[in-house]
Amino acid sequence: KGSHQTVLPVYCSYQLNERSFGILQGMYEWEQKRKFSKQDLRDFRREWSIPFPGGESQAEVYDRTVRFFEKHIRGQLNEGKNVLICCHGFVVRAVLAHIQ
Repeated sequence: KGSHQTVLPVYCSYQLNERSFGILQGMYEWEQKRKFSKQDLRDFRREWSIPFPGGESQAEVYDRTVRFFEKHIRGQLNEGKNVLICCHGFVVRAVLAHIQ
């Protein structure tokens, strides 16, 4: 019997990884508060161009996500194809901000 499966392209890329929290990655909240001021923690999380120490800024995540989108996804959408993107919250927001 023949298979009715469709082969779909799958792209796995670091460009769709969630934002790197650098040295705060895996750190408990109480540890973060002990090491950084409340203002620093706010800035790391909310300011567009301020990265986490050893990590990424929102702008850096946006830039790498948009590069991937334009290279691998935009053309398929323009051809009327459906595309499924599996990624984390900030990456989803970056893609949505770019296409809106």
